[in-house]
Amino acid sequence: MTMLETLIRQHDTGGNVDTPNNEDSGAFSEAKQYSFFQINQLLHRYLNKRNLNKTDLSGENTSSRKKHTVRYKANPSLSFPSADIQDIRLWIESDKEFAEVVVNFMGLFGPSSPLPAFFTERILHSEPGDTSVQDFLDLFNHRILDLLQRVWEKYRYYQVYDRGQDEFSRSMFALVGITHIELCEFSDLQWSRLMPYAGLIALKVTNVEKVSRIIEGYFDIDGVDIEQCVLREVQVSADQMNQMGIINCEMGNDLVLGESVLDRMGKIRINLRNLTVAQFGGFLPGGAMNSPLKQLVKFLMTDQFDVEIRLQASGRSHLQSNMDGEHAMMGWNTCLGEPVDEEVYDAIL
Repeated sequence: MTMLETLIRQHDTGGNVDTPNNEDSGAFSEAKQYSFFQINQLLHRYLNKRNLNKTDLSGENTSSRKKHTVRYKANPSLSFPSADIQDIRLWIESDKEFAEVVVNFMGLFGPSSPLPAFFTERILHSEPGDTSVQDFLDLFNHRILDLLQRVWEKYRYYQVYDRGQDEFSRSMFALVGITHIELCEFSDLQWSRLMPYAGLIALKVTNVEKVSRIIEGYFDIDGVDIEQCVLREVQVSADQMNQMGIINCEMGNDLVLGESVLDRMGKIRINLRNLTVAQFGGFLPGGAMNSPLKQLVKFLMTDQFDVEIRLQASGRSHLQSNMDGEHAMMGWNTCLGEPVDEEVYDAIL
């Protein structure tokens, strides 16, 4: 791993990004080892992390590309280039960090310029401090190279993917109605796992095939099925109680004895079958997958149904439960006696 890759990984994992140091600047001296497209991805990711908590005048956090924190310039030279990148310079202005990338190709002056050579020669032999011609042409160089990067990225989503934080991923999330993932009430979900199902979620139609397929894919499990029209007992609300001679008092029609009725129209049961011991424990209350499972079901169920989740663990003989053991949860995964091989154990959430 090169010094530059180490630097980017440090900031991706929450390293100190308060101020750049000599090591940060020196890391980009290895830029010649990378292609133009590689260094662009690393630079944008690096600057997004550095400027994460710094807002523009409108008070909004935007990507480094939209804020133009990376500027492209051509190399004013007539020598044959040995790499795409000639140099990278970092600087801070108005509490924000910027980068300047000098390239050896696609420039209006330099070794690969489509213009006559005297344009490059004029820049090379200009008076010290007189960069007016170079700066003017670099306005077009920046735009050309920025468009080149965008064209390269358009059909290479696998290259620009950044754990769901890249622009294309955000556009996909917008299809399902999620624009600010960090502010969403379903904060325990890993939204990048739902991206392959954005088309299904965007339909906003609840059906058992859709819900079971998404749950299987999100948690990487098999054997998810959904029972419909599950019997439940519903309490009769006070305003629906019968009042003799006034309301709900017609025998055989709307009169019911008792304070509850049986109903099959408002409840479904989601069965997670053939779970391993580790998966079974993860879905139980307090487990790592319990909250994401409930939030995912709540997010997918656009209709007002009561939902019962049934966990089914097989091969229970692999789990030895003691009262003081880490697996012992009274009422959830403990039982009296010796477990039987291939015994199936259920738990209802």
